[in-house]
Amino acid sequence: MKTILIIEDDTMLLQTTSDFLEKEGYKALQAEDGLTGIKKAMDEIPDLILCDIAVPQLDGYQIYNTLQQNPSTEPLPFIFLTAKTEKEDIRAGMNLGADDYITKPFDFDELLTAIQTRLAKYQKLLDKTHENFHGLLNNSMIGIFISQNDRIVFSNPKFAEICGYQKQELDHIFLQDLIHPEDKEDFYSALRKCERGVQKRFHQKFRLLKKNNQYIEVESSGGITTLNNEKAVLGMVGLSDPGFDYSGELYPLEDLNKTINGIIQNKETIPDEMAQKLASEFDKETKEQEFKNEEGLTKREIEVLQYICRGMTNQEIADHMYVSVKTVDSHRTSLLEKTGSKNTADLVIYAVKNNAIELD
Repeated sequence: MKTILIIEDDTMLLQTTSDFLEKEGYKALQAEDGLTGIKKAMDEIPDLILCDIAVPQLDGYQIYNTLQQNPSTEPLPFIFLTAKTEKEDIRAGMNLGADDYITKPFDFDELLTAIQTRLAKYQKLLDKTHENFHGLLNNSMIGIFISQNDRIVFSNPKFAEICGYQKQELDHIFLQDLIHPEDKEDFYSALRKCERGVQKRFHQKFRLLKKNNQYIEVESSGGITTLNNEKAVLGMVGLSDPGFDYSGELYPLEDLNKTINGIIQNKETIPDEMAQKLASEFDKETKEQEFKNEEGLTKREIEVLQYICRGMTNQEIADHMYVSVKTVDSHRTSLLEKTGSKNTADLVIYAVKNNAIELD
């Protein structure tokens, strides 16, 4: 069953559209404001999003731009709903990269046709991704592993070859047992940053212990995914120095990064039951019950972050907090640095993932 997220502040239209889609065999998710819509999109990963342009807190354009910054939601089909018929408004939405738009009031048959068309196009993309991803897993030049609770639960033939094991021998070996003691602190520190959402990917060199008790230096790129609703690590490993005594081919750092970027940008299931929904869940954080503030944000910074998430400008924030715009700029800059964010959209994603803001 395909899932459709509807972001619409007109309660009656939201409910009637939801009822119609459910009668047509879809699962409908509802959100009455932009921030709630973003959170539901990131938590549920729907198959398609219908979004009114004029919704409270964050408007449709801001919602789209924010979801484009998150790897799990970036490829999802996105259709704008708008009562505005001016060409400028329609063009603005399409120029952002949205897949389609529908003007209100709309005919439900028209809506259904648009949804079916976009889902069919998206499915073709997923089918191609599936084919490419399957080929990547069996790539003879790069080792791929998945670990959960530090145990290796999946590895491809190349990773086993690099380690000097038979593939089945790696099952349930602890990842930390393969890493040189002097390299563990740096490696797991990089993993913790990914887990907290400070950075999306890690890239680390470390010495890997082969079955013959010899160490070889490798370069590993990866990130955090979820497997069976629990956090897992997806890693890719290639040899760092071709001077080591190893018969395989060197996999260049540039190609490693291209490969991991490909994983993040392409979301599709892997045909291995131990890694179901790996691609579609990649970079998705497990839900925390409270904001732990591991980045050490001050109370003022958290307050500014909450206003940012409600779509307020620096001037509006300054007016609400009775401070200068320069002070708000300073807090925003600090937020970007502490959370590892590049822009406002990244700050919103950080806040939603880490429960730094309460949703109405």
